[in-house]
Amino acid sequence: MIHRLQRILNWVLNKSVRDMVRQERFLIQLVGLLVICTGLATFSATAQSMSVTTQTVVSEHWRGAYDLLIRPPSAISQMELETGLVEGNYLGTPRGGITREQLDLIRSISDVEVAAPVSTIGYLLNSTGGINLSIPDPQPGTVYKLEYVLKDQLGNLVAAQTGFVAVGVEYQSNPGMFATYGSTGGSRGPRGELFNTIGQLPVMWTLVVGIDPVAEAALTGLDQAVSGEFLPQGQDLEQTIRVAFDHQKASKIPIIISSQSFLDQTLQVNIESVDLSTEELDWQQLIRPESEAAYQDAWGTIFSFFAAGQPVVHQDVHLNLKDWVQPLSQQNLTFYPEQGMEISDSGYLQVTNTNVLLYPAPYAYQEIQSPDSNREGLVLALESKGTWGEAVAPFIREAQPEMFLQQPVDVPPKSNVFRQMRVYSPPPFVLDVKGRYDFEKLIIPDDPLSYVPMGIYEPPYAALLYDEQYQPLELVRLTPDLNPAGFIPRPPLGLTNLEGAHYLLEREDFIDAIRVRLSGIEEYTPENLAKVERIASEITERTQLHVDIVAGSSPQKVLVLVPGVGYVEENWTTLGAAKSITGGVNTANILLLGIFYVAAILFITHSVQLNMQAQREEIGLIKAFGWKPKEMVLNLMGELFLFGGIGMVLSFVAGWALTWSLGIIPDLKILALTATLAPLLYILGGIVPIRAMVRRLPVENLNPEIESEKSVHHRNPVGGMNMIRLAFRQLSRRRIRFVLTLILILAGATLSSLVINILVNLQGILKITFLGNYVALVIEQFHILMVLVAILMSGLVVLENLYLSVLERKREIGLLKAFGWSRFQIFMEIILEGVLLGLIGGGLGALAGLSIIGVIMQTLNWTDGLVALVVWLGMCLWGGLCAFYPAWQASRFNPQEIISYSGMGIQKVKPQISSWKILGVGILGALLLGSIFLLGRQSPVVKETVGGDRIPRQAVELPDYGISMENMMDHIQKIAGNGSRVDRNRAETQAAAYLVSTFQKYGFSVHTEAVATNSVTIHDGEASLVLKAEGGFYHETQLVPDGVVAGEFYFQTQDESLPPMDILRDRILLMEMPGSDPEFFKNTAISIVEHGVQDAVRAVVFIKPNPVEREALIAHASGGAIASIPVGETIVATLPGTGLPDQEIWIATHYDTNSNSPGANDGASGAAVALELARLLADQPPAMTVRIILFTQTAAGYEGVITYVNSHAGDVDRMAGVIYLDDLGAWSTLAVSNSLTLGDDLGEISPELRRQLQEEGRFHLRNHWFIRINLDQPDLQGWLNTMQTRKMGIAETPNQIMITLVDTAARLGIPVQIRAHPCMNQSPLLAGGFPTVAICGQGNDLVGTPFDDSANIDRNFLYKAATLAYASLQAFLGEIK
Repeated sequence: MIHRLQRILNWVLNKSVRDMVRQERFLIQLVGLLVICTGLATFSATAQSMSVTTQTVVSEHWRGAYDLLIRPPSAISQMELETGLVEGNYLGTPRGGITREQLDLIRSISDVEVAAPVSTIGYLLNSTGGINLSIPDPQPGTVYKLEYVLKDQLGNLVAAQTGFVAVGVEYQSNPGMFATYGSTGGSRGPRGELFNTIGQLPVMWTLVVGIDPVAEAALTGLDQAVSGEFLPQGQDLEQTIRVAFDHQKASKIPIIISSQSFLDQTLQVNIESVDLSTEELDWQQLIRPESEAAYQDAWGTIFSFFAAGQPVVHQDVHLNLKDWVQPLSQQNLTFYPEQGMEISDSGYLQVTNTNVLLYPAPYAYQEIQSPDSNREGLVLALESKGTWGEAVAPFIREAQPEMFLQQPVDVPPKSNVFRQMRVYSPPPFVLDVKGRYDFEKLIIPDDPLSYVPMGIYEPPYAALLYDEQYQPLELVRLTPDLNPAGFIPRPPLGLTNLEGAHYLLEREDFIDAIRVRLSGIEEYTPENLAKVERIASEITERTQLHVDIVAGSSPQKVLVLVPGVGYVEENWTTLGAAKSITGGVNTANILLLGIFYVAAILFITHSVQLNMQAQREEIGLIKAFGWKPKEMVLNLMGELFLFGGIGMVLSFVAGWALTWSLGIIPDLKILALTATLAPLLYILGGIVPIRAMVRRLPVENLNPEIESEKSVHHRNPVGGMNMIRLAFRQLSRRRIRFVLTLILILAGATLSSLVINILVNLQGILKITFLGNYVALVIEQFHILMVLVAILMSGLVVLENLYLSVLERKREIGLLKAFGWSRFQIFMEIILEGVLLGLIGGGLGALAGLSIIGVIMQTLNWTDGLVALVVWLGMCLWGGLCAFYPAWQASRFNPQEIISYSGMGIQKVKPQISSWKILGVGILGALLLGSIFLLGRQSPVVKETVGGDRIPRQAVELPDYGISMENMMDHIQKIAGNGSRVDRNRAETQAAAYLVSTFQKYGFSVHTEAVATNSVTIHDGEASLVLKAEGGFYHETQLVPDGVVAGEFYFQTQDESLPPMDILRDRILLMEMPGSDPEFFKNTAISIVEHGVQDAVRAVVFIKPNPVEREALIAHASGGAIASIPVGETIVATLPGTGLPDQEIWIATHYDTNSNSPGANDGASGAAVALELARLLADQPPAMTVRIILFTQTAAGYEGVITYVNSHAGDVDRMAGVIYLDDLGAWSTLAVSNSLTLGDDLGEISPELRRQLQEEGRFHLRNHWFIRINLDQPDLQGWLNTMQTRKMGIAETPNQIMITLVDTAARLGIPVQIRAHPCMNQSPLLAGGFPTVAICGQGNDLVGTPFDDSANIDRNFLYKAATLAYASLQAFLGEIK
């Protein structure tokens, strides 16, 4: 027995190691082993990383403000039942249906931490104040005019009024000599001032809801956001007498009011005056008209003087009422000709009836076909319920007391009504205002991935994308208007307690919904999810209410067609998104892994069968020498087990290395289990072919029957059809091998088709929700590697099969050559066999993949068919490519040597393996293992995975410079917290104000410099058109930071020439640009200067309007419409040096963003580091002056930087250097500086380009210098001539500065990479001659997306970047000193 085992072991070792290495086919087997091991290692790491990453990412974002939403069953809409989606403002729709007893029952359930109810009471009207003109010092003989225009967010006219105050020439001696026109009344004050109410502020319907104060405070921190008293709880309502109009006994309803009105309406006020003291007028008739006709004549006279003369403009202001008008407040806006504006509670008052409430019904939607076949997701149409004048106003009039029938119009009668309004009169009440609350101070999770609407604090998100014909529009974030039945009503702006709600609604089931937060479920785990589901089931069972699990939900974009508005994108809520995402990812991975393991078994079975076929003569010999079948089976299985053992070791090592490279602690159990699959797969794959080979008689193995002659025609088969027939015949002769090869190619094609479709379709499903979009960023690269492994396996099968077939058919190939076949024909016949294998197997696999996707997706589209076609054609090409080596070998056979060989089987040729072949296998193995390591390193898993399963980063002991991480994160939140900062919108204005005040607090002197934005708005008195500017020429000395360039405009189409200067005088010239001619701006600037346009126009702005915009511009150009361009501000903070104040070092960054991103990393992180550097420098002022510059207008180009560089060209002489900072909050690579000789991203640049850069500077930026030109430039013609030929600054940062930066990073232990242009805005500074070094993060996939918020900031990386910036700055200052 021992002797037998020794003999088996010796045979296995000697044959498997020595003999096999001498076989050339062993190289192919070894490559196959590497592929199998790579696949096993990859999927082992994928199983861990996807599980850890998906669960970690979902855990970070799976909880919003609450976990369960409880509503009565009647509140569930049909749309929700059909789609599983809940509309964006589902808490803003009242239905009732829940009692106090049910609320108490829910609170009694264990693990219910907070149960916060919502009870919608309805809309009530607020009294309103006036828009007034006050003239403290009226001048005799002067007429004053106040004109106001009120417009909604889309530029639609809401109200307009013009009023006059005429002051007679005898006013000093006769104070009664004044008159008011177009107003509700005027008066004279005790100090001689004249007061005139021109119009009234909007009458607003204000929604009031009831809450539980204690529960709301626990859920949202409402008590901390209130100024004044908080709402009482559990107290009976106080009684009083309503003295406003009916003196009834009434209950006092305690209420707190929102400090935000969410009323996005613009009030434009213009105050002018004309001096008529020298005119011959009948002032008595003007002041005291005797009849209506005389009054109209006086009105016309006043109008004519303002139209014909040159009135003095006292004020021309634009106010957004959401910043000035508070809900349920009786406020007056009073304007003074020279003293601005005052807001107060005193003055004119328009009293309304507060005892009529509107109770809204839900919205009704219908699902419609998407107008865009490429758009994913749900498309709905909102149903209209008529107009306000038809569906609501008549019922309000019926319920009004007679004294209020003449109250002002609240909503225009033609406004669309999208939900019914029930008018009812509640019991008598009086509002008892306790305080005001600030929505922005609420403690509500602001994670956009897990956001669920709070309903009672803010309006739902809605963005207008297309008009009703689905033509694209400039994106507009829609906000509520005055119409409570409109598409986006304002949220509740008044909150009372449950006692108040119960009293006003007069029903027991007055609660609409309950938001429940559970205890002890911080992370997303199957156990916590089961806990949530258990509690939800218990609540349903005990209360008979409908419970939705909100934990794990995520917003989903839904396109809604709104009549009269267009296609609007809303955020609806997908319930159970986290479970669907993790389940979808796991299902996809199980499917892929299953197909991979089936393919691996087939691959090994095929490989073993080919190995047995190659050894059949040797097996026949040892069987003839007396070896028993059991011994032969053990020998052959031992060889496979040895080969599988090698695979097991390689799989374990590769899997361990990959998981560590991903930053995940390897799970040794998973790795060991996966690694043992290698020998198991080899054993399973070898059972059938070994059993078949051992059962053969020795003579069958020693004399295999080869039917070569049967397949060779006895004529010269040179025709293409003969070659195809021969290829089919050769493949079909070896049926088992042929079928196995086809099955394996089919499996590879199926896997490839599935993976590609998963990248296209499954991620399409995931990305429907914000959370799925975020998770989808993690899984792409592993799937790509799966495709690579699948394709390699199928290719190796074709290669191995055809290679063995060529060895078996040497005699046959010799006969073909003897019959006249050329080497090329032999070569092409083998290639054709590979193509046919790919054609048949790839076609079947593509169809199989398409079928599986159809089952999973329940539908197919044209992209699925395209993927199948690409996979099919790709497998054909791949089959031919893998047949290249066997075909090349076959074409090299010598027919004389082959035909003279007496045997009919495989020749016993034992070619030695050359060194280049061994090297090739080694390189291939290194590429396979290196690719998974590299893909792991580049994967967002490294950046996004956090939590207990992460490897703790090797902490770098950085010096303590006093840098405050908390300060920088607070700065980022303040700068990026209000959304995208673009074209001087509100978020940019607020960010600029914060930056200025913070620098001033640190002791820096601050000033701002104007830079025109790239936004052009056309106003025609009724509507607005917003255009994007491609460039512009401005009188920059006349620009005012945070101001506006405005005036009438002239639109010049690209087909027209410049008009006469009289037409352009004092106008804005809008020039239509042709295509993308790089010389356009330069040539236009030269033409403008030649014609003297710069002396006539206010500005020249270049635009590319679409056809609709073009027609609108042509129509409005002659109608007195106004064009306006907001002016942004570059912020400059300076700290004078203590020893060398005339020498400066600059720190530069930008604080604006693109229109789609909050820019926490892109913009805010660089600004936050600059602020922290300012704080540190202020504590220990350096010898040199430090100037910190924060640019705007950088998102779409260089305009902001170029404007500053042009105006500060003279500062170069006192410059020591510039440090530019950007994208420092989250990165995979920290890139530095600028070099002409080295760039990891560009490699070596050509000597010609290096020479041109050294001679001409940053010459490629020359055309950018003509995009933004200062029309006030002295000798503009000379400047243009110089700009066409002058050297564009310096080519690169001086080497010593870069060395200092790199050495500082090395000293700190912070890895950096030298890149050719890490920061876009560094180049214009170099072109201006400023020596600039950049520190910029790269490799963050969320930059420029809606997800670049404060959650995207890696505190560790931000701290490293700030440390490097501060240490480098100190190093520069020390070297300069």
